[in-house]
Amino acid sequence: SPQGWLTATDASTGEVRWKYRSPRPMVGAVTATGGDLVFTGELTGDLVAFHAATGRELFRFNTGGPIGGGLVTYQVNGKQYVAVASG
Repeated sequence: SPQGWLTATDASTGEVRWKYRSPRPMVGAVTATGGDLVFTGELTGDLVAFHAATGRELFRFNTGGPIGGGLVTYQVNGKQYVAVASG
C-alpha cells in the first residue's frame, strides 16, 4: 500500500538522522523552527510535531481533513502559533 516518509538529513554530512513512516503519501509542507521542532501534515489529517534532533514525536492533532499544502508558524505578543490548511 502507498506510504510516505519524512527523512531528516544532516546538511553538513549527508547522514540520515531519523525517519518517520506515514501510512499515506506525504504531500504537505515540512516546517522547521528555531526551537528544534519540525512540523508536517499528513493526508490522514494529522498535524504532527517532531523533535528536530531525535525525531521523537512530540505532538499529534487530527484536523479532520487531509493536509496537503503549506504550514506556517508565527509569533504574536510573545506567543507562538502554527497554522495549516486542511480539507
